[in-house]
Amino acid sequence: LTTGRPLQAIGTFLEELDLLGENQYSITFNGGLVQENTGRILDKTGFSIDDVRVIRQVTNQLDLPLDVLYGGD
Repeated sequence: LTTGRPLQAIGTFLEELDLLGENQYSITFNGGLVQENTGRILDKTGFSIDDVRVIRQVTNQLDLPLDVLYGGD
């Protein structure tokens, strides 16, 4: 399954589509995270803190909301 949502938010869909077994994968956060549906992360792509600062400056100027998640590494 591919989505902009986090894995925790699509559990109902995964269950309905019978995608909870072994070798089932999801691409979440609009492609930023590839993981097994068990939660194990296979690959991820993110922005540097400097990139986030630039993006935040632009969203502030445009009066747009911005949600940022930090993966801790």
